[in-house]
Amino acid sequence: MSADPAENAPVPAQEEADAASPSVESVEPTTRHDGGADKEKQDSSPDEIPLSRRIEAEERQRRLRAESLETLYGEETRSIAGRDWIGDSAYRVSGGGTVYRADTIYVGAPGRRSGAQLIRLQPDRASRLLGCLVVTGSQERLVKALNDEPVVFLAGKAESGWKTTAIAALLAWARASGKEDEVPVAQLSLATGTATPAETDLEAGLGYLVDASSSPWVRDPDQTIARLRELAMTRSCRMVVLVTGEHRVTGIVEHLPPPAEEVFRRTLAYCLDDVDVWRTHDFHQHATTVTELVVDCRPAEAAQLAEQVAEGLRQGRSVSDVLQNQPRFTLERLRNRLDDGSSMLSRCFLMSSAVLHGLPEVTVSRATLDLADLVRAKEDRKDEEGIPVWEQLKSWMDYGGLSARPSGWGDGPRIELRRGLAPAVLRLVWEELPVIRSPLYTWLKALGESDDWEVPLKTAHAVGRLATCDFQEIDREFLDPWSRDRRLLPKMLAAWAMEAAIRDPHMADRVHGRLQSWATSELAGQRLTAALAYGSQIGVDNIEEALRAFQTITLTAVASRLCDAVARSVADVYTSETADRIVTELARWTGTDNSPGQQLTAALALVRLLSLREHNPQRPSPIDHPHGSELARLWLNALVWGLSSGPPAGSQRSFTPEAWDLLAGWVALSVDQPALRGPTETVFAEAARNPRLRRACLLHLTLWKIRCRVSPEFCDHLTRLTKGN
Repeated sequence: MSADPAENAPVPAQEEADAASPSVESVEPTTRHDGGADKEKQDSSPDEIPLSRRIEAEERQRRLRAESLETLYGEETRSIAGRDWIGDSAYRVSGGGTVYRADTIYVGAPGRRSGAQLIRLQPDRASRLLGCLVVTGSQERLVKALNDEPVVFLAGKAESGWKTTAIAALLAWARASGKEDEVPVAQLSLATGTATPAETDLEAGLGYLVDASSSPWVRDPDQTIARLRELAMTRSCRMVVLVTGEHRVTGIVEHLPPPAEEVFRRTLAYCLDDVDVWRTHDFHQHATTVTELVVDCRPAEAAQLAEQVAEGLRQGRSVSDVLQNQPRFTLERLRNRLDDGSSMLSRCFLMSSAVLHGLPEVTVSRATLDLADLVRAKEDRKDEEGIPVWEQLKSWMDYGGLSARPSGWGDGPRIELRRGLAPAVLRLVWEELPVIRSPLYTWLKALGESDDWEVPLKTAHAVGRLATCDFQEIDREFLDPWSRDRRLLPKMLAAWAMEAAIRDPHMADRVHGRLQSWATSELAGQRLTAALAYGSQIGVDNIEEALRAFQTITLTAVASRLCDAVARSVADVYTSETADRIVTELARWTGTDNSPGQQLTAALALVRLLSLREHNPQRPSPIDHPHGSELARLWLNALVWGLSSGPPAGSQRSFTPEAWDLLAGWVALSVDQPALRGPTETVFAEAARNPRLRRACLLHLTLWKIRCRVSPEFCDHLTRLTKGN
């Protein structure tokens, strides 16, 4: 690498300098965000804070965000039994990998890009599916059709249980064909509009589920169908293709969803491992309640309710107690109380609890009073003024699902809302009390500016949940203004709101559309907001989309802090499932044809990725990347950016000074690890072509040898390579 990208390094531009990368000050609860912070802290750059401290704080932030989302959504994200197959949080793919909530992971050998994704059904999932299965006429007709045709179409709607029906039919065909060594069913997905599966993508003798309900390739159905039939016959396979009303083809089987109450019964029996569960627990005495519980439920929802009931029974609770405390009935009681004219303070307390659940009672109560003041001002009301909140707290706790528990941290009781109830309460109050929306928005914006770290986080996640009620309105009131704000905190709030909103699968298109518009915005602040949002589960789930956004954002970056923000997001989505793809992409950014912003981002990202395990041993490391040439390119790029440029009096600072210390540890490991030795030797041999890098490498090799950080023999070997010998 003879070129020196640091000579054209991005520099802090005014707008992007204001949109600084989240630093340790950004995540500590003691830091103020409203201008009242200590001047020295407020003006400090992320680059002035040691990288190790920043990563430690960022890892803590990742955990807190995950915990907040888990407590917000609760059972909505944890239920697994009886759901459609690809509804779980993780599953295996061909080639031995695991997909973590991802639908854009390419499979097969590294670098393979046919566009086909193969996700194999695992034995535990097959057992669960069959254990909860309610056989329908659709399934019976599907099985019969598979005996005669290699490709059969099942028409229905999403979340209707049609995947379960299709997989059960494929399993029945496979058993009839004598294929029982391992579960002989997989999902075949075509990721792009031009994707066509190759014969080598398919395993002989398997049953394949193909979801064409929203895939772009069905715009040319005749050609695709002919290709699938040809492949199925060649590979002795069977395929069930899911289609909707807008993708009509001939020769289809209409899917009729199983009765929700039957799904509830079968799932309950499976979860409790008791085929006679109805008699064991005297459910016949609560038949009406069960019917009311599952009325209008989709199959997956009925299965989820059964899991929740089973969990309550395993805890030793009575059937009556478990049923009556299901969120559906709890919300009905809450709705009745709201309709009965409950006091405005109690309604405000309910909303405050839904937003700030898990925080100290004093925090929730103060927020209640603030919201009540705004509502009274809006309605010009004088009632209820001066009534101490704590005198009414006990009566407010009569709301189903609310409780106060000691924290043990010396900050008083904490207000708890039953797990998974918060999002439903947010929607309920928003829908039932439209008169308070204007003051509610004002209140939420004020909470977002709180000095207490957890308050803005929970507020942003609540705003994200409200976006599922009316995305356009919440975008106008919160998301767009936050993304345009010159300060960092509002951008973080917008990103957090997005990661909460997308937990509702119906919001995926809206969220992705907004993030893509931010990523290509003329405003650097909006590009930074997109980078922060993709540095979440959104990016893990959609790694290709996230990498495209990161590339777009850094292509025109003129400020190093924007590059650092993208590098942090890259580290946030760096999991065992995305690691190889990310390292390959970063290596591509190091090319001389790429922009300085992309080269700098790749350097900043590498030092972060190499430092992750120090703070979280569960995180992957580039050390495990299979392509040594890509690692060598990343190292050379990072080392160049780790040099300062110019004479001492006017030198430009080093952007990645940590790279040299990390390289010492890498070189030490290379002595005994052949997989690392090759990339290491390449780095020092290539350094000979860059005079500044050559001098720096020779200096560090001498220091490492003197300080015994690396064996003298290996240092001498690398020295000879660096000198060109």
